[in-house]
Parts: sequence; C-alpha cells; structure tokens
Amino acid sequence: MLDSGSDQSYVTSALVKRVSPSLIDRRPVTYSAFGSAQPNRSYCNVFSLNVLCSDGQCKSMNFSEIPLICTPLR
Repeated sequence: MLDSGSDQSYVTSALVKRVSPSLIDRRPVTYSAFGSAQPNRSYCNVFSLNVLCSDGQCKSMNFSEIPLICTPLR
C-alpha cells in the first residue's frame, strides 16, 4: 500500500509469499491496521519491489512487510 502521508509503504505477507521479492533489511515497527483497536509492535522485513508507474516507468521501492493492512469490511 502506498501512502503519501506515511513515512513507510507496506506490503502484506500474502503478497510477499506470491511474488518472492528481495529482502533488504529487518527493522522494528509499530503499526495499526485500519479498523484495529490496538497497535502491533514487532520486527518487519523490508523488501525491494519494482513498481510500474502511471508514466510507464518502473521504479524500485522499499516496502515493509506486515500481516494485514486492513481488517475485513463489514
């Protein structure tokens, strides 16, 4: 998930499993999934992924892996 208001961009563990990106780092993180009541504290893997931009260029970006970005909507 790209968020211009955040200091990091995130990718779910499910996507990491599907695309097998390059692991570049591991760092501590505190995060809250949208809709969750409590923040989570843990270490997360940081991966490099190529992203296709709207102008057709491919950019390498870093994403922190978290299990869940958004709780299921009701």
